[in-house]
Amino acid sequence: MSAPQFEGTLHEGAVLRVDVDGTLLRTDLLLESLLVLITRRPWLLPLVPFWLTRGRAYLKQRLARAIVANLRLPFEQSLLPFLKAESDRGRRLILCSVSNEFLVRNVAARWE
Repeated sequence: MSAPQFEGTLHEGAVLRVDVDGTLLRTDLLLESLLVLITRRPWLLPLVPFWLTRGRAYLKQRLARAIVANLRLPFEQSLLPFLKAESDRGRRLILCSVSNEFLVRNVAARWE
């Protein structure tokens, strides 16, 4: 499988919005958070159904608090050179996600 080609003419200064889950990452931050919880803090696993009863946003918030900075994220390697080149050209990159803001900021901090 060859790397995807990202070509096209874009207006100078156009914003590039990048979805985190499934685009920038090969997986989903919620799934990664659950895996870290299972492997690093398994005693919290019985609380997950209770957190979920308060909604997905609450579950994501509690998982983000529980795992803090233990995420090793599987970035989509074929996309990274394109994003770096666009950023170097001065293009503004915006990460978009329905994941917990703390985790998305953690992902964004790896780009600064």
